[in-house]
Amino acid sequence: MDNKKEFSDFETIAPLKNYLKSNPNLSLEINAVEKWDGWCQLKEDEKKEKVKFYDIFSEIHEEVITVIKNNDGTQNVKFHDSHENGFDYKKEVYESDYFTWAKVIIEIDFFLEKINEFIDENSEDDDLYDFFEFLDFGSKPEGIIEYFESKEYESGIGTEEFLNNISWCVPNLVDWGDFNFNFK
Repeated sequence: MDNKKEFSDFETIAPLKNYLKSNPNLSLEINAVEKWDGWCQLKEDEKKEKVKFYDIFSEIHEEVITVIKNNDGTQNVKFHDSHENGFDYKKEVYESDYFTWAKVIIEIDFFLEKINEFIDENSEDDDLYDFFEFLDFGSKPEGIIEYFESKEYESGIGTEEFLNNISWCVPNLVDWGDFNFNFK
């Protein structure tokens, strides 16, 4: 392989296309992350017999959990929509930032096909920003996996980027989303 470059070394499509064509053994890793504000439970939390829950209202999903207090001090938890999936009644719920993420490996041939489609409608001299707008895959990790039809990927939800330690979550608001490309 020629001297290894970073994806950020390219400003326009033509040099990127030439580099990829001259290095056919490369693969491309896309890292996508979204940071959310919401509620979650952690996989490693210990289970407790009595956990105190509280009502949760989301700007996205409106009412998520309603807690009904019984006369004997116990609680009944009522879920709205499909938010109960994965919920553990013996674990704490945290209001916290969390990250959804994916690391996706795509083949260079597939990426070159997309470059050629772009060039057919535009120009080799267009910048990468225009190319990414043309691809229109967004920044959602699951969307990037689907768009590139990758069978080789990792994904998860965690309290840090690329950590997979959350067992249940409900989003309130997305804070930001981003992606980057790396040659492998």
